[in-house]
Amino acid sequence: MKYLSDKYDIELIKKQSKFESDYPLIMGRINKLEKNSHPCKEFHEFEVYPELMQRLEEIEKKLKIKK
Repeated sequence: MKYLSDKYDIELIKKQSKFESDYPLIMGRINKLEKNSHPCKEFHEFEVYPELMQRLEEIEKKLKIKK
């Protein structure tokens, strides 16, 4: 990172590099979180989607809510 920030004078990279060197423990935690995270899913991608939709439709019927 330092090489890129010096070569291209990119302010964001400079700040990132400084943060990494000033707070290595926090960077380790951030890197661990990023590694274990996943992109968000759309609602329909969850396995329980059909069950939830059925429950919602039943609630709508009981409350007489029109779509």
